[in-house]
Amino acid sequence: MRTHIFFLAAAALASVACGPDYDRTDIAAIVGGDQGNEITKSEVTVYEGTILKAHIESRNSDNEVMNNVLESSNPNIMEVDYVITAHDFSFQGLKPGNTNVVIKANGETVLIIEAHVLPQPEAAK
Repeated sequence: MRTHIFFLAAAALASVACGPDYDRTDIAAIVGGDQGNEITKSEVTVYEGTILKAHIESRNSDNEVMNNVLESSNPNIMEVDYVITAHDFSFQGLKPGNTNVVIKANGETVLIIEAHVLPQPEAAK
């Protein structure tokens, strides 16, 4: 009986210790899309030599903003940087190719986005 009570108490404590879980990632306030660059929750496409800026927030089940870290799997193809304001990130196309951008919220990977850097289109003749 004593063991049973201990396990119930431990389970109750564990359920209280667990905070809100990841719920979603929102992407908005995109700048640089007029150059043909775009970003969604599954893909980011940037032309070589251009920059796309997006406001990215991950939220937990209590609708609170979580701490985001974004990383490029190959920063030689696409570089991802923080910009001045919170949750704003720039995506810089360095050379044509494909990679991934990993989005972490509170240290946990929550989203992996395919990333493409396209060559500059030929200039009109």
